[in-house]
Amino acid sequence: MIAAVRRFGGLALLPFLSLAIPFAILPVISRGDESAWAAVGIGESVGAVVALVIGYGWPLVGPSRVAALDDARARELFTISLVSRSIVAVVAAVPAALLTALLAPSGSAGLAVAAMAAVGAAGLSPSWFLIGRSEPRAIAIYDLLPRLAGALLSAALVLAGAPVIWYPVVMLTVTLGGIVWFCARRAARPPRGSVRVGFRSLRDDIQPALAVVAAGVYSAGTVAIVSIAGTTSVVAVYVVADKVLKAALTAIVAATNAVQGWVSEDADRAVIRARGWRGTYILGGIGVVGALGIGLLGPWATTVVFGQRVAIDALTSVGIGATFFAIAVNSAFGRLLLTPLGAIRWVTRSTFVGAAVGVPLIVLGTALGGAPGAAAAFALSEFIVVAVQVVGYLAVRRADRAASDTRANDERD
Repeated sequence: MIAAVRRFGGLALLPFLSLAIPFAILPVISRGDESAWAAVGIGESVGAVVALVIGYGWPLVGPSRVAALDDARARELFTISLVSRSIVAVVAAVPAALLTALLAPSGSAGLAVAAMAAVGAAGLSPSWFLIGRSEPRAIAIYDLLPRLAGALLSAALVLAGAPVIWYPVVMLTVTLGGIVWFCARRAARPPRGSVRVGFRSLRDDIQPALAVVAAGVYSAGTVAIVSIAGTTSVVAVYVVADKVLKAALTAIVAATNAVQGWVSEDADRAVIRARGWRGTYILGGIGVVGALGIGLLGPWATTVVFGQRVAIDALTSVGIGATFFAIAVNSAFGRLLLTPLGAIRWVTRSTFVGAAVGVPLIVLGTALGGAPGAAAAFALSEFIVVAVQVVGYLAVRRADRAASDTRANDERD
């Protein structure tokens, strides 16, 4: 019992510890030059999508895969994933840098690209592996603590008068340092013909990769999308809205991390479904509480933390709160029900529909209503994702019942 509490408690606590990382530096930047603040926000937005591209679906399916393996085989699987993700990183680097420079405010391209690289490097992180192996302490050692130290150091440098670009440079260094440190101590030796094995892994894992990337295009990359139609001032405000949402999402990540491996430990589909629904109720409750908190406290909290100039208004807060609730529900259906039940295709469909509708909606919402319009459009796209996933779950449920009836008839015969 004590071991289980430590396991779930540790995995649930880590996202809240990671929350301290951006807030060690971002309030310092937000009170400075508006263009620099917008550039960092755009770079981090594109970088978040790049991290999902590099991650290639492993944070979605990886924890379930390594949860039931012995340590040696799990480490081999991580090494294969690292090879395949490194291939993607090399291919994605130049296009991502060019896109970031194009979207950045005039004169801030270098800062935006550096911010993109610092966030994008997280796609190589071993965190998903350690979640599946239920090792919260290792996540803190190799990921969270180095990044927290980097954020504190960069904040001190900027406060001392150093250019803002030191922030992403330091964060990129500590992120890559933690990954190299983990690989040196824990990863298995690359297999013979590792590049060939990596390309084969890319081919085999294309479906979960597409699901995660499609979701990230409009969720993780919302600031970049807003920058297409929004002025620098609108983008600067929406960066704050995005930071509020990302901070709140730590509660969803914490709950999902705590139960994702547990849901998949038993091969019985009835057990998976029962455990998945327990997790869904938890996430739904978190979604309601979080939505109310963001909607009511958003304007006041962002004024205190980021300053009056870029604080979000009441309408934007309501839109971000609704988005939070929708993400809580679709995270539960996607990660705790559909994926463990082998219905990843429905996760892929839902995210593609959400991206296809969400990207133009956010651009239109920004053009018509600024930051509040963008927030409302984002919320609507996430509710569309929920609707598709509910349809998918009902289809899986019907298929399971039909298969059960067929087995029962065969046994009677």
